[in-house]
Amino acid sequence: MTVDKRERVLIYGAGGHAKSVISAIEAANSHRIAALVEDGPGTEGAKVMGYAVCAGHTALAQLRADGIRLAIVAIGENGARARIGQMLVETGFELTTVIHPSAWIAPGCVIGAGSFIHAFAVLGPECGIGQGVIISAQTVVGHDSRIGHWAHLTPGVRIGGNAVIGQGAFLGMGCAVLPRVKIGANASVGANAIVHKNIPDNAVVAGNPARMIRSG
Repeated sequence: MTVDKRERVLIYGAGGHAKSVISAIEAANSHRIAALVEDGPGTEGAKVMGYAVCAGHTALAQLRADGIRLAIVAIGENGARARIGQMLVETGFELTTVIHPSAWIAPGCVIGAGSFIHAFAVLGPECGIGQGVIISAQTVVGHDSRIGHWAHLTPGVRIGGNAVIGQGAFLGMGCAVLPRVKIGANASVGANAIVHKNIPDNAVVAGNPARMIRSG
C-alpha cells in the first residue's frame, strides 16, 4: 500500500484566486488539500473544484486540532490577505508557499512564506519575494529586484532588474516597471502602464508613461 507523504494544507478563500492556487497545487502535486475556508453566509457545504468549503473562523480550531499545520491565503485583495495571514499564524498555522511547476525560479531567488507563484512566471537571479506575495501567470521579475510582503503582481507584469516594489503594492495586468525604479508601499499601478520613475507610498498611477492619478 502506497503512503501519501504530501502534507495537508488549508486554503483560506474560495473565490477565483483560490481556483488558481488549487490548480497549481494539483499540477505540482505538492500538498494534499484538506479544506477550503471562507467567511460569509452560504459558504458551508459548498464545493470549489471538488473541495469542500468550511465556514470561516469557526472551522479553524477544529482543522488545527485535526493536525493540519500548513495554510495559504488565497485572496487577491492585499489588505485582507495580510490580515488573514497574520490571524492564521496567531492561530497556530504555518504559512506555506505554492509554486506552479511551470514557473522558472533562478538561482539565489528567495521566496517568503505564504507566497503564490503561478504558471510560467519567471523570477530572476537573486531577487527577493516577501511573505504572502502573489506572482501571477506570465509575470517576470528581473534580477536582484525586491518585492515587498503582501504585494500582488497580476498577469503579464514585467519588472526590470534592481527594482523595488513596496509592501502591499498592486501592479495591474501587463504593466512594466523599468530597472531600478521604486514603487512605494500600498501603491497601485494601472493595467499596461509604463513606470519609468519612482512612485511614492499609497499613490495611484496609470498610463504610458505612468502619470499620477492620486497622490499618497
